[in-house]
Amino acid sequence: TGNAWMPILDSTGETFRDNFETAAYANNDGTLNWATNWTETSDGNSATGGDIRVTGGELRIEDNGGAIQREADLSAAGFTSATLSFDSRTTGVDATDRMSVQVSGNGGATWTILETFEGPFAATSRSYDISSYISSNTRVRFLEISGYGNNDFFFVDNLQIQSATVQPGHWELRVDLS
Repeated sequence: TGNAWMPILDSTGETFRDNFETAAYANNDGTLNWATNWTETSDGNSATGGDIRVTGGELRIEDNGGAIQREADLSAAGFTSATLSFDSRTTGVDATDRMSVQVSGNGGATWTILETFEGPFAATSRSYDISSYISSNTRVRFLEISGYGNNDFFFVDNLQIQSATVQPGHWELRVDLS
């Protein structure tokens, strides 16, 4: 009624997502819930304080040697392909400051660098095919490599892992107009 539309099925596949709209490490903004909360190393593991935190609707990283990671069970969700994407930007960053985004398909026992960001850059969106890392304990991590001292910030927003296919099954739509 009133020309208001409601999506019933998103044919772009299932998602694990964090929009960082709430200052918490337990946000689940996708169609599926993450296996773990975000976990910090070399900081206080608080979403509202420390050098790594959620503020202003973004994840903000400012820590020399710090990292933050999160795990999703892609195999239980039936993923046969997976794409990691997020928006990112920096402020106050020096030319030698370096941050990497990494993925693990074995719960963090080993990591693969997807990209290393060096120096300042304008707002950008990134997307990576992580299909070869589909497992019951796929992890994504942001690791500060060098720099990022006081007031050097790396921001992440709208992070998601998305399947490229809709899961097979029996789909039924019922509408009650009463």
